[in-house]
Amino acid sequence: MRTSGASLTTLANRFGSDKGDLIGAKHNYTPLYDFILRPFKDKDVRLLEIGLLRGGPELGFDASRETTAPPSIQMWLDFLPKAKIVGFDISDFSNYQSNRFSFIRGDSSNPNDLENLLQKHAPFDFVIDDASHASYHQLMAFLKIFPSMNSGGVYIIEDLHWQPPTIEDLCPKCSQARLFVEWAMGFISDDMLVLPDELRGLLELRESISFCHGFAGYRTGMRGVKTAIFVKA
Repeated sequence: MRTSGASLTTLANRFGSDKGDLIGAKHNYTPLYDFILRPFKDKDVRLLEIGLLRGGPELGFDASRETTAPPSIQMWLDFLPKAKIVGFDISDFSNYQSNRFSFIRGDSSNPNDLENLLQKHAPFDFVIDDASHASYHQLMAFLKIFPSMNSGGVYIIEDLHWQPPTIEDLCPKCSQARLFVEWAMGFISDDMLVLPDELRGLLELRESISFCHGFAGYRTGMRGVKTAIFVKA
């Protein structure tokens, strides 16, 4: 049942998303997201979320884990009553059904899986990457998805302050995504980024990024950039 007029933080807490200020890590991203998305509450937009539930392979659990209704998807569906919501995850969430929700199972480090996602559902107006948080995965997803976004589209990478060591060590060596944010903001040069050949295309995206900004944690004691926002030119 839709909660008319509720803030995104209220909805996050109600549905059990850690993007709010009560559940799990209490990231409290929702005040920022509310500010960005509220002008689009009654618009026919398309939003993609990558990573739908805590407790996946990034924390040592199998991708075939048992899943439940994804909290943030329920939050987006309620807050954006005319939007089409797409979910992408390495675990199976096809059991969750809604007439405005579509699910694609895939790995954000796999270009073929990302191409399949784009062929079926692009272009997007909003993208939130809350998947494994491994730098290679974040950069590969950005490389493949950002160019396909609508002009003015907003791409968000969450939890830049943490990378899962078990996954990070197995991936091809690359700079952390937070350094890519610094590059996009013009603080560091191309040669300061370590990118394998398959990610070198990121360097060609500078002109398509009209705005980039990193945001630190809201909670007392949190230091450093936690989430970053990119706007498509």
